[in-house]
Amino acid sequence: MSAREQAEFEADRDHEAAVALRRADDAGKVAGLGVAAPESWRPVMRRVAAEAVRREQDRMSTSRSRAPLTES
Repeated sequence: MSAREQAEFEADRDHEAAVALRRADDAGKVAGLGVAAPESWRPVMRRVAAEAVRREQDRMSTSRSRAPLTES
């Protein structure tokens, strides 16, 4: 990851949750090691999904407002 990519990643409000999820995923690959149940991630996944939907709606709204007007 480049310095720019790292800065962009760390600017995301959910970056700490993403790192924690990655660590949990990696830890889950160790036979016999106890890790949190997938259900424990539901609140984070819902928040991240809702934010992604909001960003996409904002992006779509912005692109529509920039569309040129056509004559009818």
